[in-house]
Amino acid sequence: MQQPTENKTAIRLLLTAIVVGIFPFTSFSQATNGDKSAESQSIIKDMMAEKHVVGMAITIIQNGDTVWSEGFGFADLESQTKVNPATTLFRVGSVSKPFTSTAVAKLYEQKQLNLDDEIHQHVPYFPKKKHPITIHHLASHTSGIRHYSGEPEEYWNQKFFGSVKESLTMFQDDSLLFEPGEKFRYSSFGYNTLSAVIEGASGSDYLSYLDEAIFTPLGMHHTIADFTDSIIVGRSEPYQYDTISGSIINTDFVDNSYKWAGGGLLSTTEDMATFAWAFHNNQIVSESTKQRFTQPIQFNSGEYHAYALGWARSADSSDPDYGHGGTAIGGKGSIKIYPESNLVIAIAANVWKVGYRDEINQVIKLWLNR
Repeated sequence: MQQPTENKTAIRLLLTAIVVGIFPFTSFSQATNGDKSAESQSIIKDMMAEKHVVGMAITIIQNGDTVWSEGFGFADLESQTKVNPATTLFRVGSVSKPFTSTAVAKLYEQKQLNLDDEIHQHVPYFPKKKHPITIHHLASHTSGIRHYSGEPEEYWNQKFFGSVKESLTMFQDDSLLFEPGEKFRYSSFGYNTLSAVIEGASGSDYLSYLDEAIFTPLGMHHTIADFTDSIIVGRSEPYQYDTISGSIINTDFVDNSYKWAGGGLLSTTEDMATFAWAFHNNQIVSESTKQRFTQPIQFNSGEYHAYALGWARSADSSDPDYGHGGTAIGGKGSIKIYPESNLVIAIAANVWKVGYRDEINQVIKLWLNR
């Protein structure tokens, strides 16, 4: 297995070139609307230059057609490999969660599990807690299972975990934060547990089930776990901007095998958009199942929360989009579905600790004609 790096390897850039807009942006565009794509390109290029984003890709599907798909900058600075939205794999962080919840939706539709099942029906080895935890609790972040602690060996994990069962040892003996169903508390470890449920209900290991049930049928051939000891063709390098040295640097080594289901997958924007479109268009599960998994959750008190089951819903009732964002060390990703406009968008970058929500919202408004 790859060994942790002793120090960050600084890759110094001509930052003045970035600022004045000379940083290379190679297009693999499939745009069908020249005005929108040209204006979108301008917004993205300016943002990348200002915020030191090394590589980025965006794919938009509307009415079943890919209306814009483009790569910007570098997937790998050292080799000068340019981003391609079809083949450049990014760390997409919590975009892994909708993949996981959709695997649960498949099993739910096939009656291999029920959302009200207690998790021990499918994961008998998970330690008993004071209160029962259901599959619904896990998928909705209401289980009371904690998120990452402040300890660096968790989010910055460098240990390889050979199985989902082994990965649960990081948190399974901890007490619940609250009685399940009482409140919302985001938990990637809850999604680790959900992947164990998928294994128990399907009889297959988590990664194999995702591949067999979702990725292969949809032709998502560039979505895979971020194995650090494997050669993965097209995998982008993870970067961050170091404000002290004024340089783009490699991130520290991490091993995401402890959290495949909650934040450890790699994908391309074209694969992500394909998935989002298929989910929206009922190609993975039925309309009724889709509605079941995208409705706001309800607490024990009867109050509602905008999050659904693996999907974050817009708080604006006049614009009822849903999707999921994700941040990983050295990567960011996002998918959004706009049902009324019949449009989905996927975004990914190979940097983290950078915000570009305002710029992306500008791009989205262009394609939504707002």
